[in-house]
Amino acid sequence: MRRRVPMRRLLLALAAALAVLGPAVAGAVCGDANDDGRVTVSDGVQTLRAAAQLSSSCDERCDFDGSGAITVSDGVNVLRKAAQLPVVENCEEDGDPTASLIGHTLGIFGPLVKVGAVGGAAAAGTPNLCDNASGSVQDSGDGFVFESCDFGDVTFDGFLGTTDGNLSFNNLEVRRRDDVVTLAGSLSVGEADGNPELSGVLDGDSQQLGTYVVTFQQVVTDPQGDTLDGGLTFDTSDADIPNVVEVRVTLTGGTSLPVVVLFADDTTRNFTYDTTTDVLTPIATPSPSPTPTAPPTAEVRLFNIDDRITAFLNGKQVLQAASTGPGATADTGFVEVDGLTCGDNLFEFRVENTAPGSGYTFGVQLRVGDDLVVNRTCGTAGVQGCDGNNQSQGEVARDVTFVCVPCAPCTATAGSCVNPLTIPASGRIQIHGRVSGANNVSGPCDGIGGPESVFRFTPATFGCYQFATCGTTFDSQLSLGDAFCGGDGPIQETCFDDNQSCADGTSREFTFGLFNPGVPITLLLDAEGSGGGEYVLDVRPSGSCIF
Repeated sequence: MRRRVPMRRLLLALAAALAVLGPAVAGAVCGDANDDGRVTVSDGVQTLRAAAQLSSSCDERCDFDGSGAITVSDGVNVLRKAAQLPVVENCEEDGDPTASLIGHTLGIFGPLVKVGAVGGAAAAGTPNLCDNASGSVQDSGDGFVFESCDFGDVTFDGFLGTTDGNLSFNNLEVRRRDDVVTLAGSLSVGEADGNPELSGVLDGDSQQLGTYVVTFQQVVTDPQGDTLDGGLTFDTSDADIPNVVEVRVTLTGGTSLPVVVLFADDTTRNFTYDTTTDVLTPIATPSPSPTPTAPPTAEVRLFNIDDRITAFLNGKQVLQAASTGPGATADTGFVEVDGLTCGDNLFEFRVENTAPGSGYTFGVQLRVGDDLVVNRTCGTAGVQGCDGNNQSQGEVARDVTFVCVPCAPCTATAGSCVNPLTIPASGRIQIHGRVSGANNVSGPCDGIGGPESVFRFTPATFGCYQFATCGTTFDSQLSLGDAFCGGDGPIQETCFDDNQSCADGTSREFTFGLFNPGVPITLLLDAEGSGGGEYVLDVRPSGSCIF
């Protein structure tokens, strides 16, 4: 059985890419606060705790960007790495320098040139060509016999055959930096512009890294054995390098070589290999844009106005416009408003029909920075009113949208049993939000539930009300009742699932109900077996009921 020793510099340099892809490897993994060989959300939490000077399992590996201090930025990057998003990492990796696949292979060129196996033959009877007096190399006529022969930090033992322009490797052992590689196979030797050119395939068997296959792709060396051009491809699918199946090296003639690593899931990552230090370094991906520390500018536009539209931001009126009376307008254009905050924001607008005998229309937009986050229109002023030219008077539309500004956490876009989102007693509102995460509440619908939002509606008057989820981006289910949040009222639990075609062609939930005043109703909008997404819940009084 082969003796296993720790995989050091090569694998440590690869550790950042391997941590989220498979089993742990020896040595520290950048961002792995709990030292389990993987980078997870738990490690990000530990890094954030360390940044806040709270108790934490962090050590130097939590200094993700190598700045010399553990900061909130390190915690964010560890969380991004756990989610397999682009990061910049520069942790100090531990472990002693030792041989790598690339270093072993490149290390044979110089000695092969020096003994005359490649290029011009060494003169017969020359002094010992080994760097150590105890080592020897002999030309046997059909090859070279090495006995503990040192060339710099490389030691050769065994036989190398040379016949008909080919190099035959037969149990040639190459020792370099505490590892021994046995090479077998053959290389063809040619010439390119006066310099030796090698091509072919060798099987390698490393004490530290197991077995692999290296293909020489027209490798050109100078008379001193330094590589000038070509490429090496290592098939490592059978080597002891978890999840790495191939390593491709481009030989440029310089000391910093481009390297591409192919992983078992067909993803790749770029590195550079330093021929002088035998270190493989990940090429840093671009740093994500810094999280803003203050909210951007908010602008509101009211247009297509008939008869009056009022906009609110976080409960404060920020803009109002009417199509009749003093100061009447058809379009306010974008008006900068105050009140936007980092994290959760609530944008609301209300439409009033003030002119008897006519319908209503509206158009409302909210722009946050460069992003148009709310864009609602209905009807055409002077042509066609909303809801079949509905001529009801007073407040005829109310629209609420949760707006996240990511310079702080956002958590209020979905209701829970403990804190349900409240539907006004008038039963007239459209709510736009987002559900994500785990399933916490189970309703009467069949199937595997995903994340949900809970709503509570207590009608002010007896009547029929309509509930719809048209515009929801995920496969949803809508349940109505009260028991799934622990209630025991008179509302029978009912599931609605894909029971109505919406205007956009999707099948979503659409139901009517006749309810008594003052009796609370719980609504559960559930993502059916998915990760959730953007939802729309439209509630309004209705002239028709189905039960």
